[in-house]
Amino acid sequence: MSDEETVDEKELDLSSPEVVTKYKSAAEIANRALQLVVSECKPKAKIVDLCEKGDSFIREQSGNMYKNVKKKIERGVAFPTCVSVNNTVCHCSPLASDETVLEDGDIVKIDLGCHIDGFIAVVAHTHVLHGGPVTGRAADVVAAANTAAEVALRLVRPGRKNKDVTEAIQKVAAAYDCKIVEGVLSHQLKQFVIDGNKVVLSVFNPETRVDDAEFEENEVYAIDIVTSTGDGKPKLLDEKQTTVYKRAVDRNYHLKMKASRFIFSEISQKFPIMPFSARALEEKRARLGLVECVNHDLLQPYPVLHEKAGDLVAHIKFTVLLMPNGSDRITSHGLQELQPTKTIEDPEIKSWLALGIKSKKKGGGKKKKGKKVDKAEESTEAEPMDATSNGAASQDCVAAERRALLSFKNGLKDPSNRLASWQTEDCCEWKYVHCNNISGHVEKLDLRNPLDYDTYEGAALGGKVNPSLLELKYLEYLDLSGNCFRGSQMPMFFGSLNQLRHLYLSDTCFGGQIPPQLGNLSNLNYLTITCLRTALELRSDDLRWISGLASLKHLNMDYVNLSQASSDDHWLLHVNKLSSLTELHLTNSLLQGSLTLSFTNLTHLSFIDLSGNLFEALVLNPFVKLDSLVTLNLNLNKFKGSIPDALANLTSLQQLDLSANGLEGPIPDIFVKMTSLH
Repeated sequence: MSDEETVDEKELDLSSPEVVTKYKSAAEIANRALQLVVSECKPKAKIVDLCEKGDSFIREQSGNMYKNVKKKIERGVAFPTCVSVNNTVCHCSPLASDETVLEDGDIVKIDLGCHIDGFIAVVAHTHVLHGGPVTGRAADVVAAANTAAEVALRLVRPGRKNKDVTEAIQKVAAAYDCKIVEGVLSHQLKQFVIDGNKVVLSVFNPETRVDDAEFEENEVYAIDIVTSTGDGKPKLLDEKQTTVYKRAVDRNYHLKMKASRFIFSEISQKFPIMPFSARALEEKRARLGLVECVNHDLLQPYPVLHEKAGDLVAHIKFTVLLMPNGSDRITSHGLQELQPTKTIEDPEIKSWLALGIKSKKKGGGKKKKGKKVDKAEESTEAEPMDATSNGAASQDCVAAERRALLSFKNGLKDPSNRLASWQTEDCCEWKYVHCNNISGHVEKLDLRNPLDYDTYEGAALGGKVNPSLLELKYLEYLDLSGNCFRGSQMPMFFGSLNQLRHLYLSDTCFGGQIPPQLGNLSNLNYLTITCLRTALELRSDDLRWISGLASLKHLNMDYVNLSQASSDDHWLLHVNKLSSLTELHLTNSLLQGSLTLSFTNLTHLSFIDLSGNLFEALVLNPFVKLDSLVTLNLNLNKFKGSIPDALANLTSLQQLDLSANGLEGPIPDIFVKMTSLH
């Protein structure tokens, strides 16, 4: 091998900044894909649809990177999205014809991966379809997986052995009266290699042996933790459920069947190295051809394994870079609130959790690859994990996000010095800033004015909203309510904060048009834009943009001027596209004309308040039943004539207000039939 080739090979590990960037770019896409799939996990959601959404997102986002480089950069799905439920352990990525759906209470494991130029980032997370905290044995098994993952993160470091991790994670699982699932392997990752030779066993087993290995600086690992309330010995129940495969590049065989040759040729072209789902192939041919390919070891199957019915299984996987300054976990997802029945009391586990993640070496010398870490030569920088936190470690904030927050602060007027704490090194400790416990990314910025309506000016922030907030790529919650940016347009860049789920802009004194770019916030669940203080100065002349808010549950635009938007009935058509909507508040907004309640798509809508508008006619489609509607407030409009009989179709209605209108005639008999009405 030439000296030049040796240099090139060395540049393919973490000593190259370009390689680190590619790993982290892949990780960001994987994290966002996971976040998307978690947000779509709802009762009656089809599992195959969730898998396809994850894969499509990864293909789209990775395809937008390195488009204008001379040398072609391979990128895309490194591991197909799998959604495994309850006692199913892993690798469930069904074919398009599968009709299986999620149900309330399901324990859902999501597993996926992305690569940029062959540098792979994988992640797996467990989500429980349940409102409120996760409790009981479900909380135990998730906490066991998360705490084991946190211990593994602290033990996968240069100088440690793979067997140290195996022993530790089993001890953690036992503390929660759970088992580590056998057969799960954590692999070293290399360029275009998802299953490197260095391996961490999940459980010591005579049937599964791996070589002893020592972790070294500049290595990358996918740490894979699966826990169970059962015996941890999963079984393959049906080979036909297997749909995930990987090309065995070191195997050759002349296939006999034409269908097998066709499918294998397609696999070799589309998926020469990375695992794939058979869903990406033509289904009928795939069923025929894959069997022969597997029988002759041309494909490595990833079987769908199951614990016993009634057992609960949790899965956590993350990618970690063993950097010179310590371990860098680049894939993760925040936990639901857990209330397990067990707590960590074991002193050894507590000592592992107390270890730091980042280390600062004294003397500034460059560490040689493979050299053991001398504990006397390092000092902990990262916060240790609290043993009572059930797997959620505290992380320092990201430097780029700290700079973004300081730029945002510098553009504000802060007469009451509310942001005085925004000076220390760790922005996650700043008042009003909330970070993810695992990744350290800023997820919530709650700057709502603490004073009431009459005294708000004493604590109101003002000035300019700096677009540096775009650096907060994981921001899910933004509340600027009660502050006063008088005379300013609402920033268009709000529409690029594409991870937002909550956006609250009540009484912020913005004027002019609401930017239609807000319609890009497809993950948004709650949107409140009210302007009582500057009534009707803020307007939207065309509500077409709201139809892009596919995940919206709560819409409040009280006192926003919608007079132009209601010059025809099109605003109703745009609202009708919000299939997840549960509450609609559009009071005192100058809506006019006829109000036609024909929301055929709003099956979850429970609350409508359109009071204080200028509607003159109320039309209810007798064939449309708003079965979930509990409250309908239409007072202070200009309705005339008699109360429509079609109100009787609103069988769930409990509160109805038609006061202060021009309605005439006797109270209709329909109200006698509406037994739920108060």
